[in-house]
Amino acid sequence: MDRPLTPERVEQLKRIVEQLPASQRREVVGEGPPVSAKWSEVAAAAARGDKAPRKFAAADAEGKVTSADWAGIRVEALEQHGPGLAGLYKWQDARLVECDYPPTSAYWMWSLEEFFKGVEHEQKRWGIWLAGRGMGKSTTLTRGASVGGVWLPRKIPPRQRWVWPFVSVRPTDADKRIDEIQGIILDAYGIEVERGAPRGVPTLSLDDAASMQIAYNSLASTIGNVKGPSCIGMTLDEEAAMRAAGANPSGEIVASVIGSFRARDNIFGIRCSSAWERAGSHWNAVEQGSNDVNFVATIGPFLEQARAGFLDVAEWEMARGNKVFAADARRIAGLLTTESRGIPTWVGHPAITAIKSRRDFEALDDATMNELYPGLTRSGAWLREFGSEPPFAGRSGAGQMAWIAELNAKLSARTGDGLRQLPGLPGTDPRSERRDIGDARPYEIKEGM
Repeated sequence: MDRPLTPERVEQLKRIVEQLPASQRREVVGEGPPVSAKWSEVAAAAARGDKAPRKFAAADAEGKVTSADWAGIRVEALEQHGPGLAGLYKWQDARLVECDYPPTSAYWMWSLEEFFKGVEHEQKRWGIWLAGRGMGKSTTLTRGASVGGVWLPRKIPPRQRWVWPFVSVRPTDADKRIDEIQGIILDAYGIEVERGAPRGVPTLSLDDAASMQIAYNSLASTIGNVKGPSCIGMTLDEEAAMRAAGANPSGEIVASVIGSFRARDNIFGIRCSSAWERAGSHWNAVEQGSNDVNFVATIGPFLEQARAGFLDVAEWEMARGNKVFAADARRIAGLLTTESRGIPTWVGHPAITAIKSRRDFEALDDATMNELYPGLTRSGAWLREFGSEPPFAGRSGAGQMAWIAELNAKLSARTGDGLRQLPGLPGTDPRSERRDIGDARPYEIKEGM
């Protein structure tokens, strides 16, 4: 039984929309150009007594949808998308696309499917992604958390509610994920879940597919927040930033959550971040690579897309006289393999091209660059944010090279010999012959470089 879309329900939805910012309100109800007929369509449907097309939704006696035909969903997911968590994720994604959500990109779908295989067949505990800015990691991995929370089997004692915390430096960032989970549960499964804030913690409480009581909540990154509850999973969002933002060290957060997992089966956690520097718990886990419990995402079959973005930027930089960074971008492209673990933005979100993301940094004046990205050039800042190549701890990668060049220049001034350029050195070394590239032709790229 579906919940009727009555005139009262329409008025309730209108009141919700009226509380949105003007820009979002225009998107939903079409206020101002372009003209939208969405609300008139809703009103007409309500007058006809139409019902929302939620095939598997199950309403209670008062007409509120509080559950779903979980068995029916599982059968349809198996038939249409295949077995396991990956099939359930694809089923959920298809329902969200029907509600105008963007589809999961090809890279994310492949990467999540690999991770789910690890969870189900190898008892992997953690999925770890080093992904570029704007790649959709928080939103996509929230969809993964909704699948893990709703579908993984567990036995929760009566009157207990186990939780999936979203942990971030700022509670407002983690709080956004609660909004997204609420939307996913409503739009994919048809279940209306009210948000609450017990003891001041933003929380979404619901029953999972086995009628066990679970909750998603939003927490700031402190050990005290994550030490107590029994967890069914956990998402550590922008983990690398916690190292620089004065929050409790992210490694201590992860260690505390391990205890909250209670060594139970059918639990996984997500650790995602854009690049920050080559230090800290997130970077160290990425560098270590996959092991018995960690799945560390790689570029995989998207190698050529990753390389193409760096080579495009190399050509763009060369055309503007930046021979040094053009050579560096080519070098990075040549070093990439299918096992590389830094995922550039354009691989996971193809609409954000490498060149477009690089050009945007030209909007920043020098003073702002020095304040926000000390020691980094605009090219170096792009490399960190979108190319997923973090600088070295204590001194940025580009800043480190500039520093070495400065020291060499001072040395040459003292000796009168000039700055020597030597063969056999990597392209990032200011003393290398490869730093002076006279044309825009990229180096030949060979597999395994």
